[in-house]
Amino acid sequence: MGGEHDGEQASELGAAAVSRLDRLLLALLREDSRRSQTELALRLGVSRTTVKEHMERLRERGIILRYTIEVAEPATELPDGVGAFFHLTLHRPFCKAVHAAVRGWPELMGCWSIAGDIDMTLFVRCRSQDHLEDLRDRLARLDAVASLRTAPVLRDWSV
Repeated sequence: MGGEHDGEQASELGAAAVSRLDRLLLALLREDSRRSQTELALRLGVSRTTVKEHMERLRERGIILRYTIEVAEPATELPDGVGAFFHLTLHRPFCKAVHAAVRGWPELMGCWSIAGDIDMTLFVRCRSQDHLEDLRDRLARLDAVASLRTAPVLRDWSV
């Protein structure tokens, strides 16, 4: 891990110097503290073990105090939520990498590799349109994704 510390000090973390990797890790955890170490490693381009060691060190140093979730107010939630299909075209068939990045999403209801012009389809159910847009943005930022089409569910005809 030598050479990872760049000597800069992050004012929001007090006088404790953190590495560039630590700052990137903290930024990802601020976006979504439920991300798995595997997803974090994939996004950071390091091993899961490296992520685990950095997270432990950040906890020991008192930089990470706790992991939390935000719960929407019941009045802002739709009763059944918003459902949508994401149709992905990938740069190459990296379905396994995409699945590894999304499998921990609590909103994920289904995920399929398919044949044809579309490489992969995901079905999600979210609490709001804004939440759906956030998921779409996260998915679009994955390196393997060449294009993404969103098909919101208008009505569920199933019995």
